[in-house]
Amino acid sequence: MHPTVNVGNGLCVVPCQGLCARSCGIVPLPFRPPRSQRLDTAEYYLPDYSLFTSELEALGLLVDASEAHGLVSGLVCSAADVDTPTQIAGMFSDFGLGEEEMNRLVDLLTNLFILTRAHLHEADFTFQLLLPEEEAGIGARTEALAAWCRGLVYGLVEGGVGDPTALPGHPGEVVRDLIEIAEAEPDTDASDEEEERALMELEEYVRVGVQLIFEELTVAAPPGEPDPFA
Repeated sequence: MHPTVNVGNGLCVVPCQGLCARSCGIVPLPFRPPRSQRLDTAEYYLPDYSLFTSELEALGLLVDASEAHGLVSGLVCSAADVDTPTQIAGMFSDFGLGEEEMNRLVDLLTNLFILTRAHLHEADFTFQLLLPEEEAGIGARTEALAAWCRGLVYGLVEGGVGDPTALPGHPGEVVRDLIEIAEAEPDTDASDEEEERALMELEEYVRVGVQLIFEELTVAAPPGEPDPFA
């Protein structure tokens, strides 16, 4: 069990590794503390995009934080009855990582997986996409959203969904739309205001669509590993 330390105005169960976007130092929790000590789930913030991407790059991976978050979101939605760290290690087994690098990657993505699962289980729209800040510009944010969608589809496939585009009803429609968004590029003929509005609409569509996929796929999912958020 990770040590519990008081940081800023909240409870943190892992020492800050510099990935938190908050000045108070609260980082994503690997599990919820006892019910009497719980924070509101909204206090479990996503890591900072740039810092998380830097961590992945330091491991020699050509994957940014958005694609990584899409990937773990797909794994969460698939509701696969597997050991998550083992699954993540298997997905990156051909990337030539050493033992130390692989352990670090598994820790990063497993924590992100658990945080994402907590957000998707909430009914108050806590779930958000891990994307660059507005200051990054339309081009970079569009590329990040496309990468997020690619990660989501890959995560669904690796989670055992098979052909996500063949899912019945709205989930299948959403997946097919996400594949198109994965090829999105900025509209050079549109004004900055039009581009900004269009990108925000796409981001919201993806966010809500993923929640729909999660709800549809997890309703009848078989019991898996014990849920630390229960």
